[in-house]
Amino acid sequence: MKDLISVIVPVNDNDQYLDECIHSIINQSYANIEILIIDNYSLKRNINKCDSFLKKDIRVRVVHNQIPESEATLRNTAINIAKGEYIVFVEATDYINTEFVKDLYNACINGNSDIAQCTYMYVSDDTGFSRLSDEDKQKIYEQDSVDIYSDFDDIRVSSAGADNVYNEMYCYTGKEMIKNLFNEYARYTEMLNTKMYKSSLFDTENGKRFSKKHNSGISFPTERHHENEAVVYRLLYESQNVVFLLKPLYYKRDDDGKESMVNKTTNELDKLISYEERMLFFLYNKEKELYVLSAKKMLEQLIMSRNKVKKYITKSASMQKDLHKRARNLYFKLASMPNVSLGYKLSMFRKLWIYTWTNDLEKEESRIKKEKQGDKL
Repeated sequence: MKDLISVIVPVNDNDQYLDECIHSIINQSYANIEILIIDNYSLKRNINKCDSFLKKDIRVRVVHNQIPESEATLRNTAINIAKGEYIVFVEATDYINTEFVKDLYNACINGNSDIAQCTYMYVSDDTGFSRLSDEDKQKIYEQDSVDIYSDFDDIRVSSAGADNVYNEMYCYTGKEMIKNLFNEYARYTEMLNTKMYKSSLFDTENGKRFSKKHNSGISFPTERHHENEAVVYRLLYESQNVVFLLKPLYYKRDDDGKESMVNKTTNELDKLISYEERMLFFLYNKEKELYVLSAKKMLEQLIMSRNKVKKYITKSASMQKDLHKRARNLYFKLASMPNVSLGYKLSMFRKLWIYTWTNDLEKEESRIKKEKQGDKL
């Protein structure tokens, strides 16, 4: 019998799309799954809706939180009770292709991997995209994304055998995959929900699952936003092999416009905590190349956060000063490293100078972009 897969769905008061989400899981072509719905002390109608799925499918299990918790806590709760050999996460506002579980599971087995990853597509109610068949979605994806995967010379192909590049499977080591957190493939690599994980990577209360390298499992930090950034790199680091399946099997709802810029900016500051942890993690483990890559990403985030704080948060002078000081200190640390290019040092120095004296990076970058366009003409 094939392995049991645990599908974890944290639910807040976002029941508008819950039917679509759960039905996309129930209708998976891979049948040996358990569906863990973790309800976060939500409204009565949401509780009733969650419980209604118990009658529709015996594979559904529902847990009702008695007090409101963070989404990270909901995930940790589900991991503790999950029985599957592998785990996937689905947001209650999103949904998945009918082959999502099967294709990622087969990728894990065929690639002898602890993690398998697919790509995703944004969906919107305005476009009617959700009403299309999976085949039509695939066609749209191929038309719109023809240039995304045009250059994979640095990736070892473990299995192709498909009619087009969108069905190919690429195999990395865990460390190789981490490098994709810092290049043009970052938006796929850093996403939690596009992956299937060996459940032994995670921490549980009973202590049966543990990290191979550090004898301690991985769990989600519960006191911050953007907790994905705190765990994905560690999961990849613990994995011997990771398979990247070039297929859009996850459908993410585009709801960026529903949150205020003040909240977004405040929440985004939590990224800095995770990025700093990641940087120090690689330093501690003597991963010099990954440390430099993560330090560069940290510096970029510090500069970006400082600009957003100034723009969207009132009475934030002390916060701006602190962010700039941290960015400046990290810059000088990077600048002292012999393996950091002169071009990078000059580029980042210039950005820091712009923040200090002009306080308007967006206008300056727009001006430079126009100059470059003029030079080409």
